Amino acid sequence: MSIKQAAEKTGLTEDTIRYYEKIDLLPPANRNSSGRRVYGEDDLELMVFITHMKSAGMSLENIKYYLSLNLEEDPNAASERLALLTAQKEQLESNIADLQAAYKVLEHKVEHYQEICLPEKLRSKKGTVPQ
Repeated sequence: MSIKQAAEKTGLTEDTIRYYEKIDLLPPANRNSSGRRVYGEDDLELMVFITHMKSAGMSLENIKYYLSLNLEEDPNAASERLALLTAQKEQLESNIADLQAAYKVLEHKVEHYQEICLPEKLRSKKGTVPQ
């Protein structure tokens, strides 16, 4: 599939895919007879994995390191990958807890200002707002 199709399927931009190739996060794409990039399902799976790791807060540098760990050649690769993933999971859990706390504060403030701003008649209807 073309870079455009890969971008559509993964949610990445074409520029991001090219950048990931440039920094060796993605392997160089195969090329068709006219020199255009061609991607397969394995490439898409890798792009999606990178996207998920990035969404989880992992740096591109750590993703690149994770991908460089060859499970077949390095007996320590699995434990190093586990350490990277565990550390990122713990960081993500902390971020989620922080976001949940921030959400509760926002929720409380919204309720507070709804009480102040809504007419008395509507307050008795438990904060519902007319459509």
